[in-house]
Amino acid sequence: MTTASIVAGTMRRPPRGARWAADAAVAAWRLLSRVFGPSTPMELPPIAQAAAVRSLAYEFLLSDPGFAADLFAAADRHELLHDVR
Repeated sequence: MTTASIVAGTMRRPPRGARWAADAAVAAWRLLSRVFGPSTPMELPPIAQAAAVRSLAYEFLLSDPGFAADLFAAADRHELLHDVR
């Protein structure tokens, strides 16, 4: 019978500057993402949202007609919900 044993090492503390460097990197990343990140997108009116869904449905009309039908129905429901027509 063969026995294998594994000796677990002791937990070492991270290097002294590691925590400071990690905090500085996170702060820099957050600052840069606020400055250069995407702005809050403008919400389209309901009629434009429905038109975008219908456009997507036309792309799937030949390859997946069931999915396209679901998208057309969703666009219709969205317009009815928002009293667009």
